[in-house]
Amino acid sequence: MGERNIKTENIDSKKPVTEETAKVEKTAADEAVKMDKEANKKAVDAAENSAAENAAADGAAASVAAESAAGASEENIPYNRRNVNRIKRAILITAALLIIIPTCLSIILFIKVNKLQKDLDECREELFKKETVTESEHRSEEEKTSEEVMDNLDYQISMYANARNDLLQSSEDRGFITSEYVGENSLEAMTVLDAEAEKEAEAGDAQDGDKTGADAQAAGNNDAAADGQSVAETSDDTDTSNADASDDQDADEADNTEDDEEAVPLNGKKVYLTFDDGPSAYTDEILDILEEKGVKATFFVVGKEEEYYPAYQRIVEDGHSIGIHSYSHVYDSVYASLDSFKYDVESMHDLIYNVTGYDAWLYRFPGGSSNKTSGVDIQDCMKYLEENGYVYFDWNAQNGDAVDYYVSPDQLNYNVMSFVRNNSGDSVVLMHDLGGHHNTMEALPDLIDTLKAEGYELLPITEDTVPVRHVQYNDTEK
Repeated sequence: MGERNIKTENIDSKKPVTEETAKVEKTAADEAVKMDKEANKKAVDAAENSAAENAAADGAAASVAAESAAGASEENIPYNRRNVNRIKRAILITAALLIIIPTCLSIILFIKVNKLQKDLDECREELFKKETVTESEHRSEEEKTSEEVMDNLDYQISMYANARNDLLQSSEDRGFITSEYVGENSLEAMTVLDAEAEKEAEAGDAQDGDKTGADAQAAGNNDAAADGQSVAETSDDTDTSNADASDDQDADEADNTEDDEEAVPLNGKKVYLTFDDGPSAYTDEILDILEEKGVKATFFVVGKEEEYYPAYQRIVEDGHSIGIHSYSHVYDSVYASLDSFKYDVESMHDLIYNVTGYDAWLYRFPGGSSNKTSGVDIQDCMKYLEENGYVYFDWNAQNGDAVDYYVSPDQLNYNVMSFVRNNSGDSVVLMHDLGGHHNTMEALPDLIDTLKAEGYELLPITEDTVPVRHVQYNDTEK
């Protein structure tokens, strides 16, 4: 259009314009404008068509892309679901493990704890059985009648063997009884012992120049020697010997009664009455007798059940000495090893302390320090006692109540006095505080009266008491 206008202006500048020419030019110009419009329109239409075609192509491409995306999305749906399921399963498995593993561990731990508890219960039961053996024996002793005891041959043999061992132990220290005297009847041996003791006493009196006393003693010795000889010849004469012994005892008691009317001077010898294996059903009666007679004694106690706790307490409260004998008194258990021995000692010490508040330091070996049943070196046991502040005591006199339950009270006292009179120094008397030893309790008042009447001082064992021992402790370290 611009070029045409320029050309028109050039033409107009060269030729004069006429109306016709003007019309033609105008027409031409109109046609040119019209053509331009048409051309422009066609161009616009073409552009529009091209744009539409491009849009359609783009739409088709977009549609294809959308269809492709949709297809891909549809293909990805199962894959995504599988991932989600996998995640869910992983979560569930993890949760299950978190629950199952602690549960399993708890079950295993529970089983192990139950097993350990069972083992512990078994150990406690075994220990309790060992500790209650003595209690069971004591109960059975209290419950058995005289007929049942006599019928139980094994029980009698066991009791006699223990008593015989005690007698032998005492004889080894004293030097009075030899094995020929300890035969089928221990009471016979005791009678012979008394005869020899009186003979020695007669010799001593004769050396002192007391003619009158010597004559009287000789008369008594002749009777006792005759009795002892008859016993040695035949066991059938035992009753006669015992009767003579009882007559002698009655005579002594009559003399003592007369002496009581006057003040009896002390003879310089001390007697320590000791009771083993208590407390028992007779402990309170023994304590009553001691209180009535104004005498203090020593009790070597063993482990008993709670019903006997007041007896432990009364022994201490009444001013008597209390010592450790054994917690179980079962030889095989006490002397199984040094550790077993220590455990038995400390268990009894703790029991006495917990019940009475008293720190016990006295000790007496079950069976004595010269017992032949110990499975451990007795010197090791003595060393333990020494290092831990304990002092052990044996005995050098006894009433013989371990030989038989049915030794008469007179014979029991006769046995004690035979030992005491013959001892050159002080005497530690062994007796037993057991449910089956009623005669020991019955004999006690007369025994105390006789000892006092003859000038013996009755005392409890204290720190000042010189220990009486069958076997001495050899401290090689000193």
